[in-house]
Amino acid sequence: MLLAAILFPSLSFGQNDNEDLNMSYTVYSNNMYASGDEVAINIYAYYLKKGAEFNFKIYKIDDIEGFFSRQTSNYQIDVLSKDSLNLLGLCTEIESFNKRMKVEGDDDYYYSYETVTYKPKQKGAFVVRVGYKNKVAYTGFFVTDIGTITEASNNALLAYTVDRRSGEPLTDVDLNFFLGSKKIGTGKTMRGLFYKEITSGDRDYAAANNIAYPLIIGRKGDDIAVSDPYLYFGYGANMYSVYIYSNQPVYRPKSPVEFKGIIRRSNPGGFENYAERDITVKIKDSRGAEVYKQVLKTNSHGSFNGTYEIEDNAPLGQYFIYAELERGQQYTGSFYVEEYKKPEYKVGITLDKEQYLDGESIKGIVQADYYFGSPVQDAEVEYNVYKKTFYKPWWYFSEYRWWYEDYYSSLDENQQFNNSEFIFSGTGKLDKEGRFDFDYSIKEDFKSKYNYWWYWDSEGTYETDFVYIIQAKVTDKSRREISSTKTVYVTRSDFFMSS
Repeated sequence: MLLAAILFPSLSFGQNDNEDLNMSYTVYSNNMYASGDEVAINIYAYYLKKGAEFNFKIYKIDDIEGFFSRQTSNYQIDVLSKDSLNLLGLCTEIESFNKRMKVEGDDDYYYSYETVTYKPKQKGAFVVRVGYKNKVAYTGFFVTDIGTITEASNNALLAYTVDRRSGEPLTDVDLNFFLGSKKIGTGKTMRGLFYKEITSGDRDYAAANNIAYPLIIGRKGDDIAVSDPYLYFGYGANMYSVYIYSNQPVYRPKSPVEFKGIIRRSNPGGFENYAERDITVKIKDSRGAEVYKQVLKTNSHGSFNGTYEIEDNAPLGQYFIYAELERGQQYTGSFYVEEYKKPEYKVGITLDKEQYLDGESIKGIVQADYYFGSPVQDAEVEYNVYKKTFYKPWWYFSEYRWWYEDYYSSLDENQQFNNSEFIFSGTGKLDKEGRFDFDYSIKEDFKSKYNYWWYWDSEGTYETDFVYIIQAKVTDKSRREISSTKTVYVTRSDFFMSS
């Protein structure tokens, strides 16, 4: 049984050129992310020149079936298909940015290892192209809230599709079954399950074309699920499976972190222990600074362990553990450093009105005050704008509307942001009065895509009004972050009529 949420590092190799003969780099990412998550793209480069700048391009895969069914191997992502088709032609470039690497080392050997974060604005499957001069490396990731568990026998395939957050089985997920590029069937889940018979013709085709793994692609609205995604955005051409973890997920400053890693090397018969081998282990804090580096030796079972003491004034956030094996192959684990404090201040958002039209500006004030009365001064502010369809439920015109509005306004942030789309982010700083003024200009076409499996036109749109969610995050000098949200209506006109 293979679970679609299994995470292995993805790996791609940069190719040498004449100008930087010895320079090479690898790129990888965890392959599965939920909507709203930040994607971590890890890049390791060696024999690197100071001041080297890498270009990152993010592509969204438009033709999911065509892209994955044309892959030359289940074990790595390839942008050139078996029939020499450039598979980036099945994708759309959605973002491009440059990153200057932090270089370490001496005159004879420079290297860099960084984690670049990227926040997707939509769901789907994505390819990351990382270029340096005439070298290029690829990795990829999925952004989806559904996952598929598959089990295969000689005679049948069983697919079980669930919501990755709640674990609840999903009905009416469209499934497509492939052996290589050959489509062998379709189906729709019922309470998460679908059974697909494998015919003798399917088995003969798989044997003749040396296909070891079937491919199942599921869709429900904007969510997609690919069976065994780690085979594509997974361990790639490397020979190892590595699992790195710590004894707890979250620590306070001035606490010991006990970490451990288990390494297996693949061979034709399965896996073998990576025994009695030296590996380099590094830990980087949430700002990218290296805070730990040791050469450790694996034991006879192929595992290693160590201890890192978090400093008293350590920065808060996510820390990454890197294990470097032979030939520059890198693997990661992570943990968080957080401090619990009672909320010492409150954050509020005030807007100039509750309803806006296209072309108007949302003018707002973020105000932060300590509970003892003084304003929070010079704190960093991040404000984000999200939108979602303004759905008018049955109770909207009811005499009990006040009760339902009160109930839904009390939902936590995660529930408020369900089915919302991220559209803008800005930053600033509170003044001496604890105040920050912002404005956001509305540019809205009032169109939304149909999100129903039965609707014949997947690109079809309809006109609708929207609810905008304004989120403000304030981080004071003690590194404490407090957030607040405010919702407004963005509509096509000042009023509407119904009968």
